[in-house]
Parts: sequence; structure tokens; C-alpha cells
Amino acid sequence: MKPSFNTLVEDLMKSISVTREEVDLVIDLGKPESFTPYDIFSKALVVRIKRIENINEYRSFILSATSLRLSEIKRPGGEIERHEWLLYKQLINDIGEIRSPTFGDYTIETPEFINQDMRKIKPAGKIVYTSDDVWFVTKGTAYRDNPAQMKEHCEAVVRSGHFCGVSYSHGDKRINNTMIGKENTGNLSTWKQVGVNHHITKVSEQLASFHGT
Repeated sequence: MKPSFNTLVEDLMKSISVTREEVDLVIDLGKPESFTPYDIFSKALVVRIKRIENINEYRSFILSATSLRLSEIKRPGGEIERHEWLLYKQLINDIGEIRSPTFGDYTIETPEFINQDMRKIKPAGKIVYTSDDVWFVTKGTAYRDNPAQMKEHCEAVVRSGHFCGVSYSHGDKRINNTMIGKENTGNLSTWKQVGVNHHITKVSEQLASFHGT
């Protein structure tokens, strides 16, 4: 947002001896307090993007953000709007003839690193499941105290109306298999992997459809 942005970028490129053709330009919004109204946020971004000099020369141009705030989601979970995806669609409609950014997000993670001793905390059992414009999140009690709860979480996803089917992704297959007892309840890393795998599959499909490819 600085008026000196172009000069700062030019000086940085010179200091490390690279050209724009070697640079991936990422506008990382992180986790804004608010994305709405989308049209106002989008138009403000477009104004700044138009001021980036020689934007077509960069190797790639990416806009990244997230609105997922897992720490604020209470039991038993619910639906949370994917504001960064809704903003991106608005931005593409507003940006006109200038270069459109590629979509980026943090999958089901957050930008900040949580510096805590995992031996002393008890994360809740949960599944973060990406749908078209929302995340469907099912959240329970401490996972270590009740790993069996994951079967209930899997069933909640399958019955939610958001489930994409067993063959949609490896993550979806694991959700179904755990629900019917074909696979075990895994561990916390298992369900992070499940959520990320499904999310990447969903977003890839959405981008292909949105951009008509």
C-alpha cells in the first residue's frame, strides 16, 4: 500500500540480481479483519494493482488470503463463509483488462504459527470440509480423550449435503471409510491431511470451472 512500492520492489530485485521474469509476485492479504463488502474491498485492491509497474512481466502474479478462524469455532461447529474465494470472484469481475491474479489461500490452515507445547494442550477432534462457498466444520471434544468421535464427525460430513462422494478425493474416501469402519480413526495429522487433500481438489475444480478451462 506504500506509495514507494514500485521503487522498493525495483531496489529489492536489483539487490538480489533478478529480473521480473524470475519473480513470483504475491500479494498476501493474510487474515483481514473483514472482507466485506466485497465490492469495496475489491475496488480498493484493483486501484493498488493498477499502480504496479510492468505487472505483465512478472513470472506469476498471485493473490492470497484466508478468512478461516478455527480458534473461534465452537462445538459442534457449523458453516463458515470462504470470504477469500468470494472476494477473488468479485475481484476478477472488477479487474478489467489488466493482469488477473492467480488465486491462493492457506488451505485449512492459518497464516500465523501457533507457538505452543502440543504436549500440554488437547486439540479438539474436528474435520474442516471445504464446500463451494463455505467450510463445513464439525468439532468435538479433546481428540486424545475420545478418538472414536471421528466416526461421528465423518458421518456428519457425509450427511451434511456438502459431501462430494467417495471417489472425489483421497480425503473423501477416508471420511467414508472411517464412517463405515473400514479404516480406523487415525490421529490429528490424519484429519489435517484429509481436509487439505479435499480442499486442494475442490479449489482446483472451482478454478478450472470459474476460468472456463
